[in-house]
Amino acid sequence: MDMMKFKDMDREKAIDLLIASVAAEEFALAEIIDAEADKVNFVVGMLKDSCHEPKEAPTIDELLEINEAVGNVLKKVIEKEILLDFKLESAIELMEMEKEKGNEGEE
Repeated sequence: MDMMKFKDMDREKAIDLLIASVAAEEFALAEIIDAEADKVNFVVGMLKDSCHEPKEAPTIDELLEINEAVGNVLKKVIEKEILLDFKLESAIELMEMEKEKGNEGEE
């Protein structure tokens, strides 16, 4: 969207866009979580297969490194989730204020 479209946007449309942006970010975070799960599953699969080919199994240090990396990503995802929760709560509050404004105008 260019600036002109934002300039002409009413409050209700802006609130809708806020809520849609939360949904889009939630989807993106789900994809990140899925990618991290794939990493863990890959390593676990390597451990299961290590009975047949021990030279391919990850070392304890490598497992700890992967665990730390996945943990760090998930911490960032949780931080983002908290911020998204605040953003969604704010959008809902704005919607309720708009609804109340509309109800006052009808009386």
